[in-house]
Amino acid sequence: MLGIEKNSIAILYVGRLSFHAKAHPLPMYVALNNAAKRIPKKIYLIECGWFPNEGLRSAFEDAFNTLTNNVNRIVIDGRNQEQKFNAIAASDIFCSLSDNIQETFGITPIEAMAAGLPVLITDWNGYKESIEHGIHGFKVSTTMPRGGGAGTEIAKRYAMGLDDYNMYLGYTSSHVAVDIVQATNYLSELIENSALRKKLANAASKRAKTYYDWETIIPAYEELWSELREIREKSNSEFFAKHRWPARPDPFRSFSHYPTTQLSVLDKVAFVFESEQLALARFKELITLAMVSYTGELLPTKSHVQEIIHTISLTADQAIRIGELVNQERGEEDTLLAVSWLLKVGLLFHTTPEVK
Repeated sequence: MLGIEKNSIAILYVGRLSFHAKAHPLPMYVALNNAAKRIPKKIYLIECGWFPNEGLRSAFEDAFNTLTNNVNRIVIDGRNQEQKFNAIAASDIFCSLSDNIQETFGITPIEAMAAGLPVLITDWNGYKESIEHGIHGFKVSTTMPRGGGAGTEIAKRYAMGLDDYNMYLGYTSSHVAVDIVQATNYLSELIENSALRKKLANAASKRAKTYYDWETIIPAYEELWSELREIREKSNSEFFAKHRWPARPDPFRSFSHYPTTQLSVLDKVAFVFESEQLALARFKELITLAMVSYTGELLPTKSHVQEIIHTISLTADQAIRIGELVNQERGEEDTLLAVSWLLKVGLLFHTTPEVK
């Protein structure tokens, strides 16, 4: 089916193909490529969705060709239900590494579970509730900067009309990082272990039918409406006192409950690459990609990136607390934004415990 060879492994992503307004594919591409290097199996990635325009189609293709050399790619039109069902039937693992604030609940993991697929998703907003980690699939940790200032410029630009909603989403998500090391390890485990895939898939299918059938969902909606009414009746003006501009609050504060954790100067980050030279070479490669460089003037400067990478390279274990990267020239907010972007593109990783 779909030209996928027997004894190979197919990983499925379903959804709109937009790096700035949906899930950014970079973590999935890199993690899949890393896993493919470890495992002597032919691996296919099925991207089942649609591109809003040709520019995005080209950006995805360029990124895939740059970031992977061990994975085969199949792109099909997810608006065609027959093709979508064929893609689900042909797949072994479902993967959706959501990192965008527009993602609320997320129906595609539930569809995959109902179809009997183990899922690899991010620990992100509504996705958090879709599965139990290690029971129905795996959840990958996510981070964003701590609210209270770091996202003020993003909010202000949107409020002033400098950016439309799409770019507001893109600028915010460019500082939401998916743990690529975790994603690589979980994908490798799922690809290698057919018994594990079957065990997780069976549990996932049962969960989808138990918790997401209409007979369960409708009473849950009614309960939610009652809860929201109570919240409205008890509301006060505390929200407005916490925000510099109540009409356009810092997105990192407003959506602080979405990621696994928020970065602060107390958090520790570490090198992904073995040397400063390799990290800088990857940085130069990444900024040639449209899906990385599109944030333009909000990107950390080349000199700031070089400074961070050099400072970390001088440490004994190539790891450092973010606060140690703050200096007179680079304040706390600028440093948090730069580090979060470096986490996003996979040059650093956050040394936090895995999702439980």
